[in-house]
Amino acid sequence: MKSVLLFLLIIFSPTLQDIPEPDFSLRPYYLKEGKLNEFERVDAVFESKAKGMGYGGVEISYSAEGLKSPVRFTSSLTPHIVIKMEDNSDPAEGFAVFMAEIKKDRRRFVTGKMGSAFGSNKSNNEKRVQISAKKIREKVFEISFQQNLSPGEYAIIPSQKNMSIAAGSQSIKMNCFGID
Repeated sequence: MKSVLLFLLIIFSPTLQDIPEPDFSLRPYYLKEGKLNEFERVDAVFESKAKGMGYGGVEISYSAEGLKSPVRFTSSLTPHIVIKMEDNSDPAEGFAVFMAEIKKDRRRFVTGKMGSAFGSNKSNNEKRVQISAKKIREKVFEISFQQNLSPGEYAIIPSQKNMSIAAGSQSIKMNCFGID
């Protein structure tokens, strides 16, 4: 009986089987008309901004040039994101999605805040979008949003634990898109 149910599940859910293999590991793609497409991929500059000469804490962010991403979606049809990991680790722990603040000619993604000497570190929960991941097949996952996305600019940013900013680089590659 279990094998019959498994067989029917495989036959009637061809969408999971039809998703192509991503070209690169650790790079998100969006699915459109059965093909994987790349998000806008930008070099984002790391910034830390001290408030009140450091007594008010430090805000950590990444900024990308331009006011809008050329990759656009509607709020009723958010992207179907597919990512290939190097192992079967949870992509929701390796990536985060943030909504941008528009500042002059740049998109600014605040990823965290460090409190003053008497405070503590905290994440930027108001601009972070909660995501979850579902395994499609070995090392390939679908990322979904746990909330509706408001119109604005968004970035898929690798986790800071996967980056080595202290090792010399002050920029990272991140993937951007917009919701209209």
